[in-house]
Amino acid sequence: MPPSKNGQKDVWTEVKGPMTREEARVESSRCLYCYDAPCVTACPTHIDIPRFIRQIAAQDPLGSGETILEANALGHSCARVCPVEVLCEGACVYHDWQEKPIQIARLQRHATDAVYATGEPPSRPARTTASASPSSAPARPAPRARPICAASASRSRSSRSASCPAG
Repeated sequence: MPPSKNGQKDVWTEVKGPMTREEARVESSRCLYCYDAPCVTACPTHIDIPRFIRQIAAQDPLGSGETILEANALGHSCARVCPVEVLCEGACVYHDWQEKPIQIARLQRHATDAVYATGEPPSRPARTTASASPSSAPARPAPRARPICAASASRSRSSRSASCPAG
């Protein structure tokens, strides 16, 4: 990290900066757009990664950003802090060929930066339920889930040890 004005390291300097439009175009063109993409499976928010990368390749960063934000409202922040090396980028098929994986986080940042640069708030995802209002469904308490202890997950219910809190 570069030193700050007082000679100390600036802890707020970004490690990986934003991509230029050309860098994003070149990087997105490397993607294979896998049918059952391991990057999507590895993503905890299940963003349609091949789709948003294809949109960047088609020079539609706003559409790409909308795709990301529909799946993950925090996609703009996640592009900067998500541990992609062990998630989506870590699952990229390029690793199998000893090649550098697609820079998914930087492409995600490029797309979401484009959305926020418009000055307009990102559009909200469309409702997917048939109900027009949340109050039209009958209210009932959620079923109570029984906690499962990792230590006892492989044992039968009758042989749980006393040390398991789910006991």
